Amino acid sequence: MANSGSGDADVDAALRAGRGLVSTTRAMDCGIPRFTIRRLAKAGVLTCLAKGIYAETTSLVQLPPWPRFAVRTRAFVASSTDDAHACDFSAAALWRLPMIGPPPPMPRVLRPGSAHWGRSTTSQGKVRFGFLPPEARTWTAGIRVTDVAYTGVDVARTSPRLQGLIVADWILAHGVSREAMTQVADNLRLYKGISAAQWVIGRADGRSESALETAGRLVMLNFDLPTPVANAWVLGLPKPRRPDLLLPDHGIILEADGAVKYDNRPDAAAIVTQEKERDWELRSLGFDVLRFDWSLAVHRPALLAARIRNLMQQRRGRPTPTCWQLDPPWALANTATP
Repeated sequence: MANSGSGDADVDAALRAGRGLVSTTRAMDCGIPRFTIRRLAKAGVLTCLAKGIYAETTSLVQLPPWPRFAVRTRAFVASSTDDAHACDFSAAALWRLPMIGPPPPMPRVLRPGSAHWGRSTTSQGKVRFGFLPPEARTWTAGIRVTDVAYTGVDVARTSPRLQGLIVADWILAHGVSREAMTQVADNLRLYKGISAAQWVIGRADGRSESALETAGRLVMLNFDLPTPVANAWVLGLPKPRRPDLLLPDHGIILEADGAVKYDNRPDAAAIVTQEKERDWELRSLGFDVLRFDWSLAVHRPALLAARIRNLMQQRRGRPTPTCWQLDPPWALANTATP
């Protein structure tokens, strides 16, 4: 976390050493009197995030919601018992998983034990007990946290389907196996929402590269449309193209239009021109191209599904292009026999 400065050089050094956090214990170890921390907190320069743990206020409030939630999580875990691990949305914030919507109001930690032991809530966070095997316990940013596979299952079982699928896609794309998540789900098979997590795990696709691509794919899953291939390579053009979603048996390409490509960019017009040229090239090979945005995929999924069905109907009887492959062209060239 960036530090704007507390006005006290020693406190600022302690904050930097603590990655934006300083505890009263650490401050005293650094020769900073306890009353200095209290004085800065009373003046609003420092904010108390958990018992005895502080962050520099200006830096904290300038953070976006999820990074700010990650800082609060770090503080809460650091102030908790030695067996407490950041879990579900708190762990997702620490792992920087792609999350949609705002974070929950409070950080959450999981302690090994029976789920029947209950849970507790303090003014800084929530504590629950549950199955947490040693192999699922790890560290990131100096904080105890559930590992990525466990975190993904936790999020998927407690979130709407779209959020769970976005996280699962990201996890597969970053090297965690489907089998690892499946094993976690099997271990938590009696937990609430585990069937939703199992649905997500079975349909996650590590080839998906954005939340919007995942949202488009979910529309097809929910409306019983053909399962698309994410980010295949289309050949036969001056340079290979990699469309977001491809319906290979129907010759239909779906492109995800994220607002980030256009908002407040001086080259927005050039981007639109490039996309039109790209669409023309793909259509010249016999594909149909349909573009969609977040509003259409998430807030009007039935309309997007209807457009896909209409396009499938219009294409009946037309040849289906086969000039695509999953592997990049150079990967196949590198493995070719001399």
